[in-house]
Amino acid sequence: MMRLPVLQHHRPTSLEQALTLANDGARFVAGGTDLLPKLKRRQYDASALISLGGVRELSVFEQDAGGWTIGAGVRLVELARSEALRASHPALWQAAIQVASPVIRSTATLGGNLCVDTRCFWWDQTEPWRLAAGSCMKRDRDVVCRVAPNSPRCWAVSSTDTAPALGVLDATVRLVSRNGERRIPLAELYVDDGIDYLTLRPGEILVDVRVPTATGRSAFWKIRRRQSIDFALLSAAVLIELHDGVVTRAKIGLGAVGSCPLFPADAEALLVGSRLGDEDIEAAGKAAAKHSRPMETSDMPSSWRRRVLPVAVRHALREVRGDDVSEARLRYGRQVVLD
Repeated sequence: MMRLPVLQHHRPTSLEQALTLANDGARFVAGGTDLLPKLKRRQYDASALISLGGVRELSVFEQDAGGWTIGAGVRLVELARSEALRASHPALWQAAIQVASPVIRSTATLGGNLCVDTRCFWWDQTEPWRLAAGSCMKRDRDVVCRVAPNSPRCWAVSSTDTAPALGVLDATVRLVSRNGERRIPLAELYVDDGIDYLTLRPGEILVDVRVPTATGRSAFWKIRRRQSIDFALLSAAVLIELHDGVVTRAKIGLGAVGSCPLFPADAEALLVGSRLGDEDIEAAGKAAAKHSRPMETSDMPSSWRRRVLPVAVRHALREVRGDDVSEARLRYGRQVVLD
């Protein structure tokens, strides 16, 4: 049985207290569904955990005339159960209900999913396995990347489901530290690097996400090996704005095919001015797939993920067009049940 290392545990009740406790050896934890297993596998070193579950500022979940404010500590099950969110922002709702399993969603938080660690077959193993097989760059900086030995960077893959959806919905995130606060577009939270994949500064906390009122139709598709539990092999989110049947604005977000969520502007541009016909959708899917850089970090070959990515983009675009995609959802194992 894997056990946690000996740690100090702090449970602040305010954001100010949490920020005061922050130090180099401490890690913030909310639901802990990703962090705690990694600590048990000795993937991370930590001297203390600062639990954010009691911080009231992180639990805001409300809608107003301008959109939604969702605290980083809001559990994913709360998003999944919100019929108002489902009606206003389908892509975010669809992403939330497909994170892991109902049990995990009852504990996991939106902030945790946005900041979830990048994944790689060589990284997400127990300590004895890594000692036997050899370490990797993500754990030991002086070791080469096991999937790209000639690369100077780590290629661990981004595994957040909600980020591609929030990116196409023009969400912003509020980050707070003892030095003040800043609000940035969601895409700027990420860096295309498997190790330093977030722009969070030391001691900084993701407090909430602001999602503006939707002005178009959105959808999210996730492909994974099993219907539940598994991280994405790839995902695609889209948002389309139409006027008199013509696309006036398009957004596409890709997940799990690089070390950060990707938003291919050239694929989006192909859709603007079109009537979202089959040929337009096909071209956008192919263009989006050219931006993907899947490596051998998962249990499916990178060549398979490159082939399937444009299929996911096409189905998402057909869904926002109004097509009946229920059969395709079943075929790709995406039929889910609301918690």
